[in-house]
Amino acid sequence: MLRLFDADLVSVKARLDAQVELPRLAKNMPLTAGRVKANKEMRGRLAAFRAKFDDITMPIMETTEGRRVELKYQEIMTHLDSSETEIFAAWAADVDSKADVNLDRPLLNRLQSGECEINFDPQLASVLREVHYLLNLEGPGSGSSNRIPERAAEMFEQNSQFRGIIGNLDIAVTEYNRIQETLLDVEEPLVQGELDAIDVLLERGIAVLNWKSPEANEYSNILKTTIEQLSNRILQIKANVAAMLEEMATWFAAPSLVRDNKTGLVLFASRTKAMEPTITRLRKSGESFAALTASTAELFRADVESLSWHSYAEFLDSLVLDGLFNTVHIGLAYFLDLMDKTATENPDGSPVRPLFDGKMSLLSPSITFQPGIKATDPKPSLVELINSIVDEFFMLGTNFPRVAAHLGRENYHADLQESEDLRNMREEMNHKTQSAIGAMMDHEAALLKKYEYDASARPTSLAVAARVKG
Repeated sequence: MLRLFDADLVSVKARLDAQVELPRLAKNMPLTAGRVKANKEMRGRLAAFRAKFDDITMPIMETTEGRRVELKYQEIMTHLDSSETEIFAAWAADVDSKADVNLDRPLLNRLQSGECEINFDPQLASVLREVHYLLNLEGPGSGSSNRIPERAAEMFEQNSQFRGIIGNLDIAVTEYNRIQETLLDVEEPLVQGELDAIDVLLERGIAVLNWKSPEANEYSNILKTTIEQLSNRILQIKANVAAMLEEMATWFAAPSLVRDNKTGLVLFASRTKAMEPTITRLRKSGESFAALTASTAELFRADVESLSWHSYAEFLDSLVLDGLFNTVHIGLAYFLDLMDKTATENPDGSPVRPLFDGKMSLLSPSITFQPGIKATDPKPSLVELINSIVDEFFMLGTNFPRVAAHLGRENYHADLQESEDLRNMREEMNHKTQSAIGAMMDHEAALLKKYEYDASARPTSLAVAARVKG
């Protein structure tokens, strides 16, 4: 047993020697408190082992070997005590200066980027953390609470207040910086007055108040509340816009007018009915957007007759116009893809099929088409029917009331008609229609030529069902 105790003393002595180069710390503790606790644990372990010898009736510690081990034990315990004293002294030497210098710092800093940060020095936080752990150290001979410098102890008494101030300022600074990073140019004028008032409030924390100011706690509460309220309103404003964008995405998730499921053709007669779901969706969106726009104006606390609100309303207006543009664009693009006469398959990989149903009749001595392709053919003509489909898409803009009512336009129909991209698509539709008409005219000429050279074979009448691919 004595040999085991001696071996343990040798092990502790080796650890103490090693701490000169690399101090041993208790887990998850700051430097000073960690070293003190590590010493305390070694002292307690050795003292417990030494106490076992007092319970032995044989006076083993009175032997020559026992006295040698006892002397080593006393030397190590003395070393542990002096080491702890040195640890405390080294830490306490500049605690007062750290406390005074850092408590005189302003509460906040303004960065070159315009953002703000809390000006609570890490050294001060370190002192408070050390005191917290040192006060919690228990055990015989620790003497921790008695050796903590008075200035550090006084500062620690305000620790909960510091935590409260830091917590408030952290929320305030985080939200302020987020506003600065995410606020749109068109949003800024609507909250400029509030931002100016917040900047005045921030300036007090930057240039006037420090961590010793009696009003620092009240100030941090006011700053947090003021910035947080504005931030929450801006978040809701952005959520309103996000809701609009999400709803608009449903408008053009699929073309408004597509082939009939049974026939695979686009049925002219039922096109208005086929467009009804899109029209209904747009009208409902118009109602919800009006409510969201009114909510946004209230959140901005905006004068709806002001130039700044008109600018923001035009921003929303442009988003709606983009949504309607996409709705029309995807509908026209659907037809343009299907009217590509050079294609061997559709964009989805399915075989090319006719798009429209038509009829060619040979009534001697002429040929007629329905829908018509010539002035003498029955009305409506193919061109008129195709144009009516295009017009149906452009007329979608009449179903959504203008968000920016001050622009003097009731809806978005005129804007869609003025779009150069959509005009080009209309012209391309017309060009492909004329190309299809040209192909039918060539077919007509071939038939007439055939029967002109073979008069005996010319029928008095002939009806042919034709399906036009484009």
